[in-house]
Amino acid sequence: MEKRNVYVVYGIALVGVTLDNMNNAAIITLQKDLEEKFNTNSSVASWVLSGYALTLGSFIMITGKIADIIGPDTVYLIGLGIMWITSLICALLPHTSIIPLIVFRAIQGIGASSLLPSVLSLMANYFSGPKLKHLQGAISALLIALTSIFSIGLILGGAFSVTDIGYRAYFWFTFSLALLCDISLFFLIIPVKKTKGHESLNMKSLNYISASLVIIGVLLVILGLTEGALGWKHAKAIAPLIVGVFIVIVALVFDSFYLKRYPEKHSNKEKSSDWRLQIDLLFPPEIIKIPNVAVFIICCSLYYAIMLMVMVTAVMFYQDIEHNSPIITALKVSPLGFGLAFGAIIYRPWMYEKFDGNKLFVYSGALTLGTLIWFSRIHYAASNSFWKYGFVSLFLWGYGCNLFFNIYMKIVVDFTPLHLQG
Repeated sequence: MEKRNVYVVYGIALVGVTLDNMNNAAIITLQKDLEEKFNTNSSVASWVLSGYALTLGSFIMITGKIADIIGPDTVYLIGLGIMWITSLICALLPHTSIIPLIVFRAIQGIGASSLLPSVLSLMANYFSGPKLKHLQGAISALLIALTSIFSIGLILGGAFSVTDIGYRAYFWFTFSLALLCDISLFFLIIPVKKTKGHESLNMKSLNYISASLVIIGVLLVILGLTEGALGWKHAKAIAPLIVGVFIVIVALVFDSFYLKRYPEKHSNKEKSSDWRLQIDLLFPPEIIKIPNVAVFIICCSLYYAIMLMVMVTAVMFYQDIEHNSPIITALKVSPLGFGLAFGAIIYRPWMYEKFDGNKLFVYSGALTLGTLIWFSRIHYAASNSFWKYGFVSLFLWGYGCNLFFNIYMKIVVDFTPLHLQG
């Protein structure tokens, strides 16, 4: 065990976690190829992306909790296994119907949901104690990997779409990458050292009621938002959204109020006599105490949503309006990802102290808002529209977005106990 190099293990884990965002970005530029291969329309083909995002977003909280309980190293390897198995299946599926592809992409999203929480937990545990001085470098490396892959994914999707086998080439690529990382880490990964906090967690005490409600609620919310793209007058868009939000609120109230206060009101009871006294909260008090946690939850959701909307809108404009090829389209949208990566590369912890962290949040919001307005000026009839309104605005938007995520990541890692990092 002592011979295993934590930096090598972490580096391979970073390569594997890039599959999360790569599988989002690449499908955006592969969509036209999917429509042609399966002889379907854009609304149906878009579910190859939506199905993946649906399960990734719904299960990420639960897989993170499971990573805390059984170990992030184990959950990470399982997640990678699901990734390469589903990529292989997606590459081999016949073109008779797109439905099986959507189903296996949804299963792939469950695997993807385990990667980022596990890597966050591995990072915090690996770079603690004597290696704490390397934590900021590890955070920067993670952010660079997660952000630069957006541009790389767009370009890969565009490049593979013009090959003879199209989207299948992409799935063969992700199959190979995930399998290589999984095999390497199976032999090299270093299990995290158990703390007293880890020992208090077990699968029997997991709050399965709140976990199930959160999964169902988030699934319905994402389904509603996805259907909303076709119009908000339809009940199939509004109903899932309303019901989903209600179910998530019920889960929060049940977990954070009822179950949290139950032991205080029944302190005279034997713990073994009542399951409500044995439950580990899905939303532990330690997490609620993180500075600006409400801001982080709201802003993370909005930044991720806006990021995907900007990428999809830009791809649709350059491909459908300007009639660029998929690879040229990907190159034109790639400044966004490079801006994200640039922000991760140049950020330093002293910036938070010198410029006041709360003000940096405001600067991030102002910069992203301003550059979105700038980007909205693109027009197919304007000469050099990309250079005037696309290139710089997308790059600066990415930088402004990453400014928020640098602060968010550092605070969350610093203020979260090691046994709750997932």
